[in-house]
Amino acid sequence: MKTIRVSLISLASLAVLNLATLPAACAQDFAAEIDEFVSAGQAPHVTQVYAGHGMRRIESSWDGNITLVDLNKETVSIFNNRHPGVIQVPLKNLGDATKALLAGVNPCNVTYVSGHMGSSTCKKVGEEEVNGRSAEKYEISMTMGSMTTTWHDWIDVSLRIPVKNELNGKTGLEVRNLRETPQPANLFELPAGH
Repeated sequence: MKTIRVSLISLASLAVLNLATLPAACAQDFAAEIDEFVSAGQAPHVTQVYAGHGMRRIESSWDGNITLVDLNKETVSIFNNRHPGVIQVPLKNLGDATKALLAGVNPCNVTYVSGHMGSSTCKKVGEEEVNGRSAEKYEISMTMGSMTTTWHDWIDVSLRIPVKNELNGKTGLEVRNLRETPQPANLFELPAGH
């Protein structure tokens, strides 16, 4: 297996995994676009997401990386068609919050920070429609020292995936054009040369 260099910015695209997840036990395939709002006044980065066959495929327009998440083998593979090689990471290395969302866990059952690092709270604050989908809205607060950060996550009622994220009143990520349709198996394979 070849190795490629990846910048911290491209690794930050792993955050989109939180919005490209589906419980492994759920067999529903889907495809969607995720708008990633990075800077005010700029067009969002659009990420394509596919789910099926116990896998997720995330195609980032930001850095050109393609991420394959294998929920059965519990691995994450990152590659870029412009460069040879692949990075493989055990799913367990992604952190508790990401792992919990990958498992379709209620966001209030996740510990975001605790102990000497700080504290976190979460509460369901209602239900709203997000791009035609029924979603539960959660408010999460994390305190570290004297600083508190509060954000909102919307979880699709049917698929149990995050469909929107908002921090300080600004949308960070939003799923749109969600289609529950079968996905071809070869979409989740590493291409030759990687």
